[in-house]
Amino acid sequence: NFQRKITGQSNERVDHSTGGAKEAFKAGNLPVAFAIAGHHTGIPDFGYKTESDPSTLYNRLQKKLPDYSEYKKIVNVPINYKSKLDPKTPGFDFMFYTRMLSSSLVDADYLDTEMFMRGDQHRGDYDSIGVFDEYISKLLANPVGELNIIRSSILSECIRMGQKSGKGIFRLSLPTGAGKTNDSMAFALNHAIRTGARRIIYVIPYTSIIDQTAVHYSKIFGPENVLEHHSDAVYNDDLEGYKKRLAAENWDMPIIVTTAVQFFESLFGNKPSKCRKLHNIVNSVIIFDEAQTIPIDYLSPCLKAIYTLKERYGCSIVLSTATQPPFELIFNKLGISTKIQDIVELSEAEFTVFKRCNITDKGTKTIDELADEVNLLPHSTLIILNTKEKVLQLYDRIKSERKFYLTTYLIPFHRKRTISNFQRILSRGERCVVASTSLIEAGVDADFVSVYRELAGLDSIIQAAGRCNREGKLRLDECGAHYFRIAGDNAWGDMAKYIASTRRALRKNTIEESMK
Repeated sequence: NFQRKITGQSNERVDHSTGGAKEAFKAGNLPVAFAIAGHHTGIPDFGYKTESDPSTLYNRLQKKLPDYSEYKKIVNVPINYKSKLDPKTPGFDFMFYTRMLSSSLVDADYLDTEMFMRGDQHRGDYDSIGVFDEYISKLLANPVGELNIIRSSILSECIRMGQKSGKGIFRLSLPTGAGKTNDSMAFALNHAIRTGARRIIYVIPYTSIIDQTAVHYSKIFGPENVLEHHSDAVYNDDLEGYKKRLAAENWDMPIIVTTAVQFFESLFGNKPSKCRKLHNIVNSVIIFDEAQTIPIDYLSPCLKAIYTLKERYGCSIVLSTATQPPFELIFNKLGISTKIQDIVELSEAEFTVFKRCNITDKGTKTIDELADEVNLLPHSTLIILNTKEKVLQLYDRIKSERKFYLTTYLIPFHRKRTISNFQRILSRGERCVVASTSLIEAGVDADFVSVYRELAGLDSIIQAAGRCNREGKLRLDECGAHYFRIAGDNAWGDMAKYIASTRRALRKNTIEESMK
């Protein structure tokens, strides 16, 4: 029936997947049955005998179909092709395997259809990862100043570790401003060459900073080799843009820059458009930038996914951040025993070089008092508050011709334009005032003389301080980072927990001791 349909002899609606799912199930291969049944509509729930939902796999398998035994004359299917999975395989591993299998089938189906319909697929023709290594020598050349000499030394160590390490989970724990964007990629490139990895996937928490990273890597490796894929990504109408639209479907480019939402939703989704790329994650080096931002509520499934990608699908993982959570302890609490290898271990003296400001307690302030203090400062200032409403209140009270407002109330285009505008002013060493939520504190390359951070999680305070004297051009007495409380403000939900944890840490230690 389906052959008649695709050759134009019939217009009838034909169920061409349930038969294949039935045969796979009879042969004892449930993952294949799931994949075949869902290769157009998405992986179904298995369902129960008592359910009437016709979309479940159980009810699909009960469906009466026309005789399809003719397939045996065309396709030689092994009598018994049971899954390689042990019957006792944990549900999480079974789920992962089923999605990977589904991804392979869906992508093959789409690519075959694409070739039939278009002839020329406009895919591939990318440079191999091996040729990218040439850019590193430029980064190492002639560092000037103590800070840049240490940065160059860190980069060299990342290269060395990449060249000698086997696959695994790695930790890149470096102070803010150490150059983790280049360091993590230098490790990943050398590690990919060493282990034969097919691609590098760079996972970023916020769309507000993904653009600058994608542009940075595109300048280094060529835009034709870097795919920026997230909800706000826009592709041009030329051939390169067309190829990127195609690559966004299945991630077959050598370097992928994406968001944590896109990455994890794909791993746990069931729709073909989401799952199609999963088999191309296999045998990759995956960098999680600002790894501390993985939401606590979803930490368990996200870390299980990271471990499974390493353990069963040939991936190496890099957890990159200046404020590393105790991931090994968390893995152990999940019943996972795994070693995390440090890529770089800095000495106390090397850490000291990255101390570019002192962090002090400014006590409790009203929005008006905070605005009055900032208005008197003659230099560039960043103020980070916990809510968008408070940012707007402060912004209205700031008296400066060059003031900027930065929250998710702005659409992505305007956020990017705002960041670009104040970065340009800061690069000239001129005064501007930026009022922002936490979206600026991780990954945005900006160098302020003063930074004010409303009390939040300790990692947020440290990340915010990383925007102060970022390039180390000022003495400690010429700049400063400060944390404060807003008078009468009562935090709730997760933020209340973060603040309580910070207060406990600060009761026991100074801010510097807590940072260690």
